[in-house]
Amino acid sequence: MKISKKDIEETLFHPLATHGYTFIIGILLAWGLTNNAKQNRFEDREDNALKQFHVEYVDPATGKLVTSETFNPATLNRAYFDPNSYPVINWTNHSNQKVGEVFGEIVAKEMALGIDSVNHNLTTPGKKYGLDYNYCNKSATTAIQDAEKRSGLIKRGKIDLFDRKEGRRDAIYNGDSFVDYFTSQYGEVAGAVITNPEPAAFANIGKGAIVRFSGHTKVFIGRGFVDQSGKVFAPDERGNPVIASGYNDSFEYFTGGNCTVVDLSKIVQYKLQNETRRHTR
Repeated sequence: MKISKKDIEETLFHPLATHGYTFIIGILLAWGLTNNAKQNRFEDREDNALKQFHVEYVDPATGKLVTSETFNPATLNRAYFDPNSYPVINWTNHSNQKVGEVFGEIVAKEMALGIDSVNHNLTTPGKKYGLDYNYCNKSATTAIQDAEKRSGLIKRGKIDLFDRKEGRRDAIYNGDSFVDYFTSQYGEVAGAVITNPEPAAFANIGKGAIVRFSGHTKVFIGRGFVDQSGKVFAPDERGNPVIASGYNDSFEYFTGGNCTVVDLSKIVQYKLQNETRRHTR
C-alpha cells in the first residue's frame, strides 16, 4: 500500500495528533521551568552563603586587615579555615558511630586547611605533602594521618587506619592502591566502600570520605557552596556535596562520574566495635 503525502499530512494534523503535540510540549516546558527554578534557587542560596560567610579578618599571608571594601575571594580566609575550629572527639561519651563521624570531619578539615594554607602561601605542597609523583593522593592520606594524631585515634582509640603493613606505603602514595588496600579489608563493611555513587548518596556518606576517580584522589569535605575561583568553600547543608583536590588546591561540587568512595567514618566505627571491642554507648 502506497502512502501519499496527503495521507501523511492528514495524520500529522489530525485534531487528536495536535492535542498530543500540545500535551507533550506542555510537559517539556513545565519540566524545563521546574529545573530552571531549582537551579535559580540554588544559585541564590550559593550567592547568599558566600556573601554571609565573609567576616572581617587579618590575612595571615599579608598581615593586613581585610574588610568588605578590600575583600578578595581568591585569598579569602574564613571562620571555617580557622585552625581553632576543629571538632573534638569526646572519648568518654561519644558512641563508636559518633567517633567515626567526628573523625571524618577532622579529616575533611585537615584537607581543607591544607589546601587553604597552600593557597595562602603559608606552606607548599613539597613541605606539606612531600614532593612525589602523585601528591593528590598524598594530600588526602596526609589529612588522614594528621587527623589520627589530632584526634588521638591511635592513642585513645587504639586503632590505626594504616595498621596493615602489606601495601601500606603504596596506599599512602597511590590512589588505586589506596582503594585496593581498604576494599580488601573492609569491602564487606556496610557503607564502607561505594562504587559510582550519585550526588544524593552523599547524604549517607561521612565527611572525610576519600573519592577516587581515574587518576585523581579527592576528599568529600561536606555540603556547601563553592565560588567560581574554586578557592572558597562555604559549608551549608542546603548546598551540594563538595570535594577537595590537592592536585590543583581547589574545591568543587561532586556531580557524579566513575569513582570509588571509601567512607573512613564507617571503617573507624567498624574497627572500634570489632577490633578493640570498645563499648558503644
